[in-house]
Amino acid sequence: TVTDTARLTELQEGRKLYINHCGSCHNLYKPQSYTREKWTHQMLEMKVEAKISDEQAGLILNYLTSAP
Repeated sequence: TVTDTARLTELQEGRKLYINHCGSCHNLYKPQSYTREKWTHQMLEMKVEAKISDEQAGLILNYLTSAP
């Protein structure tokens, strides 16, 4: 469906941003490594250092917290 396609596109964009922005400075963690709360806290801290927008941070957070 259109909604599923939009969701997949959003997750792919979040993954791409995670790899390119976060991975450019340090090793990446598997999304399952942390809880939603921990990832949210990490994104609030790292958003400024990574110089990413609120929208980009949201996409990354959605990607990181979408895994079962």
